Amino acid sequence: MKRRRDFYSAHPKEAAHVTCQEDRGNLTEQRVIYTPYDIISLSLEYGYGNNQLPSSVYSEDEADSRRRFLQCPAAVTVLHLKKFITMKYNLSQTYLVTIMYYDEVLQDNYKLMDIAYIYTWKR
Repeated sequence: MKRRRDFYSAHPKEAAHVTCQEDRGNLTEQRVIYTPYDIISLSLEYGYGNNQLPSSVYSEDEADSRRRFLQCPAAVTVLHLKKFITMKYNLSQTYLVTIMYYDEVLQDNYKLMDIAYIYTWKR
């Protein structure tokens, strides 16, 4: 990449014909490759819409701490996270657990590494 930058700085006429910054030797962002065994840190936060949590999930003194932090292997799926939440908080089948990234519902078969690629997470 350094040789490319040096070449195009010495030959500006040639640089005009190359439209891709990476081909010129300029990296705008570093690409990250995840393996299924990499650990991904994430936070789960309840609070989409006006729905209220069941009383079994949070006591009165925990009402302000609705965020939970997890470290998971990159191969964990959204379905695994849903099952974890259901079991951890002893939720009945009447509750629907949905995991979202901002306003977008994540599919059950997405792995954390898939989500990292789709939404360009940084390490």
